Amino acid sequence: MLPPAVALEIHQPAAAVACAELYSAPCHSKMEVDPAVDTEQQDPQSEQMVKEAHNVMHTLLLTRDVAAQIPYVVSALSAEWRPPGPCGDGVKESGEDAAQNAYNSSPPIVRVFLPPGCTSPSVNAIATRLSMKSCDNSAHVHLCATWGVPDMMAALHLLQVASMLQIDELVPELIETVCKTVATEADQVALETACQQLQLPSELKDAATRLQLPPEPEGLPNEKQVQGMIASALLTADGKVWRVVQKVIDRRESWPHLAKENASILLQFVTGAHGSIRAVPHTGFFWGSRDFLYLVCRYIRSRPQHFEPIVSAMFDSVYNMDPELPAEIIDSVFKELLVHDGLSVNQCEHLVSKLMQRETQLEYLFHEWSGVFPSLPPNARRALAKGLLPTIGRCPHTALDFMLKELDTAASSAGSGRWGSSLAPLSWIWSKLTAPRLLHQ
Repeated sequence: MLPPAVALEIHQPAAAVACAELYSAPCHSKMEVDPAVDTEQQDPQSEQMVKEAHNVMHTLLLTRDVAAQIPYVVSALSAEWRPPGPCGDGVKESGEDAAQNAYNSSPPIVRVFLPPGCTSPSVNAIATRLSMKSCDNSAHVHLCATWGVPDMMAALHLLQVASMLQIDELVPELIETVCKTVATEADQVALETACQQLQLPSELKDAATRLQLPPEPEGLPNEKQVQGMIASALLTADGKVWRVVQKVIDRRESWPHLAKENASILLQFVTGAHGSIRAVPHTGFFWGSRDFLYLVCRYIRSRPQHFEPIVSAMFDSVYNMDPELPAEIIDSVFKELLVHDGLSVNQCEHLVSKLMQRETQLEYLFHEWSGVFPSLPPNARRALAKGLLPTIGRCPHTALDFMLKELDTAASSAGSGRWGSSLAPLSWIWSKLTAPRLLHQ
């Protein structure tokens, strides 16, 4: 039986250039359970090489559910790796005694030495992915949609760590992620070289052999043409014009290097690199900016790696381009983002925190959208219930009724842990808010 928590002590190389032979021997890639280290049998020279190559250490606390999904951790905590009993006589504890001591003592430490190039965020990403298995299907599907890797080497490092930890269930998914990052012949050559030099699953080598590069796109606009297309579309609210823009961006997403250009182009417009998105069109209307914001919101809701920077730019840059743009931003956020069931709690909280930072727009927010609050997905409702608390004195009754219901639900669910730690403070706040009322009843 695993303990309630396990401390994963992650040792990563201080530099990408390290002795590759350190990782060819099994003893250097294994996990050790502290203090079950037989120092008398260790090679002092080998131990010194490991210390020199791995002098950056991070600790990651794993729950029992996550640790149970990592075979290397399970193996490291098995009986053959455990230290002798507390009396030091070499007698191992019984199953019941070991389980009881696990609850009464601090979490056991499992050490892992990462290969060159791999860093602790790779382990964090894998642990987060495994933790979502116990959550609802929508959140699981949303996280599985993309690992958000910036390039092929980042995907390879994720695969390398997952393979080292023996998490076989993630290997096919990560192999597919690696293959999707291969866009050019140079990428293909780099992948074949990595398969020869790094310790990677044999399935990746087979996939690299079979990999066929997609043909170079024909008839699609280049980066400059896409910029000009968006600049021209901002002059009109014609729905068919924006359908063309949307289709061009969607078609370009099939090629990784063009997909990167798409994200860069949209971020440039949102940050004001090409001037204000609120241009004066020939028709006398400004609605092109509204269509652009809808397009941007639809783009980032399925691409979490671009979510935070683009949302921040919308509120920090676009917000100040024109007096009418804040209302358009709020409308686009509710119509295209908060209504989307695939957003995570962190994404919703980031959105709400940005909404709340401009108190001058609260009147518009409440007037137009407070009636929609109760119908939003769970993650959005929870984020709003927390984010609205500092403005409670300015909330209309519809918003107050919504907050009371969410706080009531949070208070009743806090004991069961259904909502996790993100809403733990709400039960305390609810008790403070209702205490005076109970005294007068």
